[in-house]
Amino acid sequence: MFNEVKALRVLIIDDEPQILESCKSILAPSVDTDQVALDSLASSIFDLPDEAPKLNSPNSFVFEITTAHQGLEGVEKADAAFKEGSPYAIAFIDMRMPPGIDGLETANRIIQASPGIEIVIVTAYSDTPLVEMTRQLGESRFLLLKKPFDPDELIQMGQFLAYRWQIGQLSRAYERFVPKEFIKLLNKTSILDVGIGDHIEADISVLFADIRSFTTLSERLTPNEIFRFLNSYLGIMGPVIRRNGGMIDKFIGDAIMALFNQGPDDALVGAMEMLRALKVYNEGRARAGYVQIKIGIGINTGRVMLGTLGENERMEGSVVSDAVNVAARIERLTKEYGVGLLISENSYKQLRDPGAYHMRLVDQAHVAGRDGLVSVYEVYDTDLEYVREAKDQSRQVFEDAVRLFHDKQVEAAHKLFDQITGTTYADPVVALYLKRCRYYEEFGIYDISD
Repeated sequence: MFNEVKALRVLIIDDEPQILESCKSILAPSVDTDQVALDSLASSIFDLPDEAPKLNSPNSFVFEITTAHQGLEGVEKADAAFKEGSPYAIAFIDMRMPPGIDGLETANRIIQASPGIEIVIVTAYSDTPLVEMTRQLGESRFLLLKKPFDPDELIQMGQFLAYRWQIGQLSRAYERFVPKEFIKLLNKTSILDVGIGDHIEADISVLFADIRSFTTLSERLTPNEIFRFLNSYLGIMGPVIRRNGGMIDKFIGDAIMALFNQGPDDALVGAMEMLRALKVYNEGRARAGYVQIKIGIGINTGRVMLGTLGENERMEGSVVSDAVNVAARIERLTKEYGVGLLISENSYKQLRDPGAYHMRLVDQAHVAGRDGLVSVYEVYDTDLEYVREAKDQSRQVFEDAVRLFHDKQVEAAHKLFDQITGTTYADPVVALYLKRCRYYEEFGIYDISD
């Protein structure tokens, strides 16, 4: 990869046209460049000794140069290039470009518009010592170049930053497969530091999200259409998860497994935002004539072992814990109950303020591999307003009925569920419990939830 000669885009911002032209000629000389004229121009501008060598240093990288005369112009060009998918690798920015924003503000704006770009601040003012300039730049990765400088210094800095930019690009490409948050959790600074068996133990909230009836949906699509659909859907959900402090552990076909290490509130808020984003996504699908989709989300919080599994030629990050299995099981229960979002009792108890959410106890469910029952709560903040209000109004009676049912007072529970049915909308969870009650009354079998 690094031996290939590939033109990298460089942005030079300076209010002096002669400086722009000279830097452009030095970094990207054309085949018809007049070498004598170039040497003469460089000598008149830069700090060259009388017997300076000609500017013909061999380069590993080829540069494509764009120039701008003011900071705002440079910011606009950097922003446009990034949005077009052909960002600048390096920007050389003059410190003072009156009238307008100075080089440091220009640099900070460009970093916001084009993350990953390498930046050099160039100054011609000898009254500002290098130490003071470095202090002003703070902990940024900006480098400093003082005028007048040797053209070879400009070339060498450009080559060094081009190499560093490519290293950064490679690192960001790896992050698409191994999230940087995963590496940080392992207390590593780079993916190069990660080895087989590296692991930590931590309290994590695990989120599983799955598309309902995906098999049925995929049977009507070609393989190309399936990939396009999944990538469009995952392209919506991924940023929502990251925005709320989560990292995507893996994609499992149409399912997403995400981890939140700052508590269940982040996972819960992220899940609700996913459901809201789904509504907008479905509106677009409806306008295009496509079938709308539903998803179920389950969240559980617990102690996990997070680390790397595999062998010398192939390894991956993984999370091993009973907490993961419980989260997956809870997600599957969303389909059984006909709801969008369920959380475990472990997550419920660790919420900063459970009263800040619209939720209700819906069941005490069996989970494969665990003894006893796991309390499960429905979070319905994203339901339609009339549905949300109906669940709020019936919540106390509903939860009393659920507890009676699990205390094997089925007849009393049946009466309360009937009471809710007569006063609210067609609640799928109430309908499920009525089915269970009738099954018990007819066959004497108490729990058919599995």
